[in-house]
Amino acid sequence: MNILEMRYDIKLALHVLLVVDMQPVWSNSNNKELQEQIQLLMRWSMHHGCPIIFLEYRHSANEPTERNTQECLIKLVRDCDYDRYIRIPKRQTRGSDEVILGCTEARYPTSNFLVTGVDADACVLNTVIGLSRLRPQAAIKVVRNACRASKEAINNDESFWQKFNTLSRNVSVCDAVTHASSQGVFL
Repeated sequence: MNILEMRYDIKLALHVLLVVDMQPVWSNSNNKELQEQIQLLMRWSMHHGCPIIFLEYRHSANEPTERNTQECLIKLVRDCDYDRYIRIPKRQTRGSDEVILGCTEARYPTSNFLVTGVDADACVLNTVIGLSRLRPQAAIKVVRNACRASKEAINNDESFWQKFNTLSRNVSVCDAVTHASSQGVFL
């Protein structure tokens, strides 16, 4: 099975891939394994024509370029000549309002989200809480192995990840299980 033949939950066939705070200024975003997981999900999303949103934390609109999303992620959409992506700045840990507004303006669906990025115990968590409140009917899946928490111990703490499952009935945690030999992804 190659990257273009991945199986997925049919309910997420038309999802928005949300990449939260993957900016070099956040040390966890520099993790190569995390970047590879997100790139794999990006390829899968692009193959299925699904929009990608890069949510970027900024204190002001004139922040320096190190506040931009990791270049390897932006390069992937550009190299693929993929135009169904947007970059959205946010000024707080929760970026859900900005995501919904960006989806509305770009005419992206708001019924299914795959959420990745850093930090799982701060910005990812707060954005997911906000999305579940703004879109209670949406399916929101946090892709655990495409997220990193601020403390390494949290990444392997099952009780932390279970908190996502208890936020709301529309939020769940999943793993994108990758098989390096076949380049497949299963959610």
